Amino acid sequence: MSKILEIQTLEPIDANDLYHYLQHRIENIVGIQKSESGFYFYKDQYSTRGIDFFKEDYGYEVRVTALSNAADYEILNEIIRYFLHFRRDAKYMLDDEPIKDILHFDF
Repeated sequence: MSKILEIQTLEPIDANDLYHYLQHRIENIVGIQKSESGFYFYKDQYSTRGIDFFKEDYGYEVRVTALSNAADYEILNEIIRYFLHFRRDAKYMLDDEPIKDILHFDF
């Protein structure tokens, strides 16, 4: 089972810029390009499941599985911080419900 966080934004990001941002904030982060519009991020020797990150029509999708651990959530939180800092127009949805306070968001 997984949860999907939708990050709705009209302005695209540079995936390499996101990966560079994550590399400077998380030790041992690994990014693997899964498709033209999708990446898999995990923290080497720490993550249990990692994070899937995909470009969608509405913006971006971040998928977190039920068996994720603290290392995986660290990646999720840094992705959110990236969008808070660089895409201030972003809106966040979980299970088709808006997240009003993304700074205190938890699955």
